[in-house]
Amino acid sequence: MALTAVMKHKPMVFFIVLFMLTWLLYVPLAYAVGAGTWTGAGPFDFQLSRILLYAGYFMFGAFIGLTPFNQELFSTDSKLVNTWLVWVILALAIYVFLTVIEKQAILATMVAQKQLAPFAAWMIYFSIYVSSCVCSCIAFLTTFRKLVHKSYSWWNSLSANAYLIYLTHYVFVIWTQFWLLPYELPAFMKFLISFSVSLALSWGLSILLRKNRLIHKYL
Repeated sequence: MALTAVMKHKPMVFFIVLFMLTWLLYVPLAYAVGAGTWTGAGPFDFQLSRILLYAGYFMFGAFIGLTPFNQELFSTDSKLVNTWLVWVILALAIYVFLTVIEKQAILATMVAQKQLAPFAAWMIYFSIYVSSCVCSCIAFLTTFRKLVHKSYSWWNSLSANAYLIYLTHYVFVIWTQFWLLPYELPAFMKFLISFSVSLALSWGLSILLRKNRLIHKYL
């Protein structure tokens, strides 16, 4: 497709497209309902602010999937892929900058001193937040495409089951976190347990589900 052909050799165009898509689908809704607003029942919760984002990224992924993925946008001669190190540095730099802003309460201080309107401060923070997320996404995609070349059976299984893992992992993450609530463990230890358990269970469930012919055909 014409757009992906352009983005192949113009990484900044790809960044701008993904940034604008993410910003439009997330920031206005997050402002309207609250970035941390959740809804649901029990462990089946989701963030209201991300409904459009999930749908939009799904459609964007489907659009990219219609193109010759390994020969076009993410081909080995793609400038987007070959600038992988730039994206890694950008992702880390913007994340650190965002963390400093939050920890030092820079924007909050400016609002308190009436140097900045609350709405402007909110938009600045979440625009930087979106750019951090987008750069991280591009960094992961391009780094793996550039550096990972060997094939392993477990890696092929992860690739084949990745989408179903994505669809099912969240329930296991929430359930594991609920299960860990009574235990006084370091946050990092809880992260490792939640990550390991949710990955193993969602991966195993995906393998079982894909034994069904209909599910295997589409997922």
